[in-house]
Amino acid sequence: MNYLAHLHLSHDTPGLMIGALLGDVVKGPLKGEYPADWEQGIRLHRRIDAYTDNHALIRACQADFPKKFRRFSPIMLDVAFDHFLIKHWQQFHPQTLATFSTEMYQFLSNTHWPAAAQPHVKRIVKHDLLNRYQEWDFIIEVIASIGLRMRVTNPLADTDEILAQHYQQIERTFLQFYPQLQQHVNGMQ
Repeated sequence: MNYLAHLHLSHDTPGLMIGALLGDVVKGPLKGEYPADWEQGIRLHRRIDAYTDNHALIRACQADFPKKFRRFSPIMLDVAFDHFLIKHWQQFHPQTLATFSTEMYQFLSNTHWPAAAQPHVKRIVKHDLLNRYQEWDFIIEVIASIGLRMRVTNPLADTDEILAQHYQQIERTFLQFYPQLQQHVNGMQ
């Protein structure tokens, strides 16, 4: 799952929402360096990622990718799933996406973030990522951008054709998986 899904699964709980985004920048064991509710959000982020990465539906979808993409398919799916969350937003949230994203941007802009997270959060707001994921071409750009930041050689700049071929399969996987993920997250609280 990517930014939108992690924020959505935080159920409008400020500490969980902060932790949802810190989960991408805070690594290693949590040692009480952050407020308890932030660390709870970081742990939730990690549990969501672990549940997603190990789910049979996700593994089956990844297995259909060409071999050179399989290792990187979790990244591809995480970003693509935010696209499908937007596409089917009304099925999963009572607010419009515009209202939700406006509220999230206000929250993100008015929260004092640790230095390591500030560029990350500014990028989300500046580039309107919570709304832009509805643009499939933007999804491809984001995945390629992630590939450029990685230290290991990867094929993420070449995902356009592969993701286009698997678009319907990824969408079906998302629609089956996301309600299960929501139920899993609700069971943790």
